[in-house]
This record gives sequence, structure tokens and C-alpha cells, in this order.
Amino acid sequence: MAVIKTKTLREITLENPQATRALERLNIDYWCRGHLSLTDACEAAGVDVQAAALELERSAIADIDGGLPQQKSASDLIDHIVKKHHVFARNEAFRLAVLMEAVCSEDGQRNPELRDLQLRFLTLCNDLFSHLKKEETDLFPFIRSMDEALGQGRPLKAPAFISVRNPERMLAWEHDETNNILNKMRSITAEYTLPDGAGQGIRELYSGLEALEKDLRQHIHLENNVLFPLAAEIEEQARAAGLLS
Repeated sequence: MAVIKTKTLREITLENPQATRALERLNIDYWCRGHLSLTDACEAAGVDVQAAALELERSAIADIDGGLPQQKSASDLIDHIVKKHHVFARNEAFRLAVLMEAVCSEDGQRNPELRDLQLRFLTLCNDLFSHLKKEETDLFPFIRSMDEALGQGRPLKAPAFISVRNPERMLAWEHDETNNILNKMRSITAEYTLPDGAGQGIRELYSGLEALEKDLRQHIHLENNVLFPLAAEIEEQARAAGLLS
């Protein structure tokens, strides 16, 4: 048990993807803070590290995301992220924006926090659409090209952004901003506690926002802790092999 306390959250979740469920129950941020050791993460979250280590070690190793992330190639992982998480995020953002407007029009006067929630959500959507476009048009295609070039042993020209580490740093920062907005939305709604006399609209809205938040956490985790480090490793291998100029 002492060993797990010194491991980073990234290491723990890569070894055991099921651990993400335990970390969520403990309210420990593994998606944006994967570089922290379990001890440091527990201290930041106000969680007893002994209890956290015990729960993590008891968690069964299981596939919760369509295949263990570390067993996927970079290209397969990108396909998974885009088809599962990007599509879901876009669809839900549009659906919930319409539902949010209807709920605010109907219940905004009785529950003024809804307008604040709407502003935060619209900011989240605008940032998210821009973020997904950057990934799909710039970084992801180059990672695919590197993956293929390395597998085929053919040369590849370096991109305008020089190294994958440059856009990865910016995208990771944007992940932090997304996480901050999600936390503010959770605070505004008192952890998505339904107001007195809540109708079906608010119930559906809060349920949808929580589902979107959960999916974004897994989405960010797969990029920050799995895809980005994997892409950096592929780039190092391509440069070492003289394939990337």
C-alpha cells in the first residue's frame, strides 16, 4: 500500500482504469491533476490517503472505456476520443443549450442562479467548440501521421508548431479552464441540487449537465494522461530514427 501512495494519479489510472471511479467517489481530480502523487492529491482534496489507497487497491481492474487506453495505438485512441467524446460533447452542448434557454425562460425569475449558470455554460460551449476544432484540424492529424510514419519507416516533415509538446501544453491549459468552469457550474447549482418545486425541465437539465461533466472528465483524462504523453513518445522515437525533420 505504501507504493501506491507515491504513484502519480496518471500511473494509477493507466495501470487500473477502474480506479477513476474510486477517485471520482473520493472527489479527487485525476483528469487535470494526473501529475500529482496520490499523497499530494489527497492532501489537496482533504482526503485521508490511507483510506484512498485502500479503496484504490480494492478496486477491480476492469475496462470502463472501450478497451484499456494503454493498449490502444495513438491512431486508435484518437478515433475513440473523437467518435465517443467529441461527438457526445458537441451533441449534448447543442441539446443542453436549447434546454437551458427554455428552463431559464420558465424558471429564471424564481431561480435567478439559472441565468448565471447559463452564462457559464455558454462560455463552456464556445471554448469547447474552439478546442475540439484545434484538436481535430491540427494536432490529431499530425499525431496520426507520426504514428503511420513510424510504423512504415518513412520520413515526415515537422509541423508549423515544431513539436507536439507545444499544442499539447496549450490544450492542457484549456482543459484546466474547462475544469474551472465545470467547478463553477457545480458551485452555482450547489452540486446540482434541485431547487424546491423543480419541474421536469430543470431535472432533465441538471441530469444532462452532470452527464456532460462526467464525460468531459474522462475525455480530458484520456488526452492529458494517455494520448499526449504517447504522442510525445512517438515524436521522440521518430526523431531518434531520423524520420522527423
